Amino acid sequence: MHFIFQVEGLQLFLQESNFRGDLQRDVYKCTKSEHPKWTSTNRTDKKNSDQFTKTKLEHCYQLFKVRSNDLRADEAIKQSSEEWLTTHSLEALGLTMETLISLGKLPPEHVDKYSERVRIGDGNVLAELKQFPPSSLIYDLQTIMEFECGLYTSISDYTTRIKWLMQGTRRIFGLIRGQHIGLLLDSSNANLTFGRERSLRRNLLQLFEEQLSEKQIKTLYVASYGTRVYTLWPCPMQTNERVLDEAKTFVSTQLKPDGSANLLAGIKHASVFP
Repeated sequence: MHFIFQVEGLQLFLQESNFRGDLQRDVYKCTKSEHPKWTSTNRTDKKNSDQFTKTKLEHCYQLFKVRSNDLRADEAIKQSSEEWLTTHSLEALGLTMETLISLGKLPPEHVDKYSERVRIGDGNVLAELKQFPPSSLIYDLQTIMEFECGLYTSISDYTTRIKWLMQGTRRIFGLIRGQHIGLLLDSSNANLTFGRERSLRRNLLQLFEEQLSEKQIKTLYVASYGTRVYTLWPCPMQTNERVLDEAKTFVSTQLKPDGSANLLAGIKHASVFP
């Protein structure tokens, strides 16, 4: 009988333990915070492809590239041709024949011939190749295509730059550079007769509108020379709308034929100002 009571007591203990375990699991399930998965109410189907995201990123990269090109174009307008060529010449872009040759690979027979000598550190290999260069080089298609694309782009940039320089007053007076500008105008009979006076006035007025009204120009001075020197102001003036209007009025009304061209007097007068 004592053994039976022990067995029954053990069974009760196990049942109580199982009940406590189930109770703890139930309590854990009740207290555990489960976050429901977010589902969009607007989507009716699930797309496995993310092509839209890829396309959007590509568009962002393209817009960034266009904006960078616009910034470079704005900067190019302020540069002289010499400054512009420092970043757009064939040498700067790596589009010379020397660069193209350096991108090529030696034929297999030359590789087999010189590989062992290069491995042991023979310094005469390069001199020998320069003295007896191979008759041909090997290029992969991607290298040739990139080089050709660079050449076509450069030719297009050069054409655009030349057309821009040949437009408006840049074709006649060139690209105005600097912050302190002085105009010394030839008002001799030889320069302002036979219809030249009207053409020069029109071009000068256009010059004031296109180039001399830029923000980078700080001071402006205008004088003309024929037999004598005529000045608009006693000294260079800070550029503003009033000063530009006075300069336009001077060109329109006071620029007239005045005898011979006393260029030396005009240069001496202009050299007084620093």
